[in-house]
Amino acid sequence: MDLRGRVVAAVDREGMSCHATAARFGVVVSTVVKWLQRYRRTGSVAPGQMGGNRPRAIAGVYREWLIGRCQGGDFTLRGLVAGIRPPTAALRRGKKACDLTCACMSGGKDRSGLTDGGDHWG
Repeated sequence: MDLRGRVVAAVDREGMSCHATAARFGVVVSTVVKWLQRYRRTGSVAPGQMGGNRPRAIAGVYREWLIGRCQGGDFTLRGLVAGIRPPTAALRRGKKACDLTCACMSGGKDRSGLTDGGDHWG
């Protein structure tokens, strides 16, 4: 039986406290608690999956545009941002959506002034 199994068995079957178990096996208390939670939730002490497939952050049309722009020669970050900036009307719609989200999250209080530092939204 590996360490995880022995730790869980000490608490679950032998009735030891998490603190006593942590001291006995030389692990921190939070590890004992997390292993117990996993065991009680899944019935297993096996570790969960680490990593995995993550989708690309830039995909679709934006990816194609960026690849083409990078192959097109020198550029600046400011130039890239200018190339992908949506029209002003879209920015206004985005600000309105942000204001609604802020209002919903703040219990209906108007927090729109916190989302922008001035009238740079167009």
